[in-house]
Amino acid sequence: MAAVVAALLVTSAAGCSGPSGPTPGDASPTAKTITEIPSEAMLQQADLGTGEITTDSSPSFTIPTAACGGSGTGGGYTALRQTFGKYRFSNRTTDEAGNPAFDGEAGELVRAYAPGQATGYVNDLRDHASQCATGHYSGDVGDDTSTYSIVEDDFAGDDSLMWQRTGTLVNMPNQPGVTETNVELVGVVRLDDVVIVLYAFSEDMTGTPTSREWRVDQTQFEHMLAAAVARAAVLRR
Repeated sequence: MAAVVAALLVTSAAGCSGPSGPTPGDASPTAKTITEIPSEAMLQQADLGTGEITTDSSPSFTIPTAACGGSGTGGGYTALRQTFGKYRFSNRTTDEAGNPAFDGEAGELVRAYAPGQATGYVNDLRDHASQCATGHYSGDVGDDTSTYSIVEDDFAGDDSLMWQRTGTLVNMPNQPGVTETNVELVGVVRLDDVVIVLYAFSEDMTGTPTSREWRVDQTQFEHMLAAAVARAAVLRR
């Protein structure tokens, strides 16, 4: 983790040369309000290894902007852009059926806030994530238990955190005795009044037929997060 954190810290500082601006979070009267986020501020295909950008619109999953069911809006944002893709950093190019295979899928959301609002969002998000209770859901697909934990804190930009959701599914009607575990990651980095949210889940199954696991590789995730921070640095004032 140390090398990636160092890269994030260097990247985050790259857009900070010249006269110092307002203290992060201060609603300075000279602060500019961002009303548009250009495509170059978002992850590009080259940032996904040998993966691909799939769409700028919402696919079959939603990027979580808060842990354990919070709204995560954090006040009024002035601009928003999303991008989604499939990432691949391994040599796994096809599955057993010969179809294209990827390490996982990722979604990035970049929000620009009115001056001073982004700080409150990240602070609220950290407080909420640190107090998440274990969640249980029972339905037609089985019994699902979700747990949340903060795995990194204050490692990049003006503020940042990374949390993990571990979901365990049991008692599936058509698969008795089978346990499925999904380990997902969400990274949040603030640059001035801009907040980057990166979410990823794995498509690479490991384990046994009765105990299957999909776990996001944290090194791969950190690589994409560092790239996202570098791209969004163009929005630095």
